[in-house]
Amino acid sequence: MKGKVRLRYGSETREIREGDVICCPTGGPETAHQIINDSEDELAYFSVSTMMPAEVCEHPDSRKIGAFGGGLRHMTNINHNIDYWTDEV
Repeated sequence: MKGKVRLRYGSETREIREGDVICCPTGGPETAHQIINDSEDELAYFSVSTMMPAEVCEHPDSRKIGAFGGGLRHMTNINHNIDYWTDEV
């Protein structure tokens, strides 16, 4: 891993580096997570998931909720339906 890479987990931010193992359990805003690459270098990482047949996730910063499963992929917020990437940084 090159450059400065951070893990945002709930209200905390931690620097991560090559070889780190990160576990992000389900929950609310207190377990919301994001990997941030502040460098110009590409970031590669290996992700393992439970691959549940249905999933609902919340994006606390952009106030979106996504529902996925059985061919359904729907993103919405409090006001209206929006695209997945709207307001993402």
